Amino acid sequence: MGYRDNFFVVPNMYGYTGNINENPTVYFMSQTEHGRITQYHPREANVGRDVVKTNEGYSIVNQLDDDGVMKCMEFEGEYRAHKSRGRLVLISETTTDDRALLSQSIWRHTELKKNRRRKSEPLPPKPDWD
Repeated sequence: MGYRDNFFVVPNMYGYTGNINENPTVYFMSQTEHGRITQYHPREANVGRDVVKTNEGYSIVNQLDDDGVMKCMEFEGEYRAHKSRGRLVLISETTTDDRALLSQSIWRHTELKKNRRRKSEPLPPKPDWD
């Protein structure tokens, strides 16, 4: 069983960034929550499912970056929470074959990103100073 299998489902696919044939990041959104699956990143710890968050105060738009390149930006209120490496392509702009390809991210990446996991290892025993 993966992280938030009840959320990362085909009906919640919202869009993607990156080249569709080269492990794009897939964005998911329901009426109340949003999240994404990063399939490739230069930092391996950033690959996998991101934490699912509430939609309250959330917005996602394509916006020109400082370099004049159109990129997907996610905002939580006025705060820019995430800047993608590319522009967002909405699911409504894709073909049936594209959606089938994007849906593979769901079963290929079932775990929470390593950089989002809490340390669950037990603390080492305290030294005996007596």
